[in-house]
Amino acid sequence: GWAGVATVGNLFGRGPYPMSIRTEGSKPRVTAHELGHSIGMGHSSLDPNNDGVHDKNKPGEEYGDHSCFMGIRLANLNAPHMVQIGTFERFTKSIIFAKPGTTKYKVYPLLNNPSKALGPQVIMFPNLALNRVYYLSYKKGQFYDQATNSKYKTGVTIQHHSLPRTSRTYYVKTLKNAEVF
Repeated sequence: GWAGVATVGNLFGRGPYPMSIRTEGSKPRVTAHELGHSIGMGHSSLDPNNDGVHDKNKPGEEYGDHSCFMGIRLANLNAPHMVQIGTFERFTKSIIFAKPGTTKYKVYPLLNNPSKALGPQVIMFPNLALNRVYYLSYKKGQFYDQATNSKYKTGVTIQHHSLPRTSRTYYVKTLKNAEVF
């Protein structure tokens, strides 16, 4: 029932350790997923009730964020992982650090080359009461994301990870036009 195991040394552990990608693991998504672990990324899980954990009694929640190959689909990285691996470090205009209150922001889709983006691609905001950081972004479903499920392409996705920074990310929901979170 599995195609790869990543036990490679990463940013959060010691290493190097051996990595195994079985014969079934020659698929690009499996290789990308396992190599993602080697640079410190955890699974992209689901958190539909926004409680900060995936439900172990629902196996689909562990890898259930299909907007990212750290879930189980071949799609580009979602916003938290893009921030975690430093995609925007040289492009500070690509991230908005939101403050509490009601503010309107315009966000441009992920997958643009950050150096050519017309504006911010990710809104980040901490929720210290819940001990997590939220990420808002959206995908247009182009290039590598063409096969991404349409539910991720119909609005702004909300994902989070816990503080202190962990490698696992959680998909909470996709906001449709005029919805509030």
